[in-house]
Amino acid sequence: MTLRIGLIGAGGMGRAHVERIEQELAGGRIVAVADVFDALSTKRPYKPAFPTDRCFAIMEEERGTHFDPVVLDAFLARRQDIIHIQMEYVDIA
Repeated sequence: MTLRIGLIGAGGMGRAHVERIEQELAGGRIVAVADVFDALSTKRPYKPAFPTDRCFAIMEEERGTHFDPVVLDAFLARRQDIIHIQMEYVDIA
């Protein structure tokens, strides 16, 4: 996807464009957290699923480097909900 940034006056960025870019970047940061949790916590052909506590620990180790601290903190604050949802959709096969 290509982002277009409109320029106003002497090289200033239009606020609407900046807000859109910030929203798109935030969306990517949220997806990054969810995607890594899914990859760690589910069985793959090349690896077993990691225990949930280990998944959270791995992600906490990457706070501020791989993950946006604000996004990760919001995700980790909902651990019990995440575990509940994971148990609701567990693949028994």
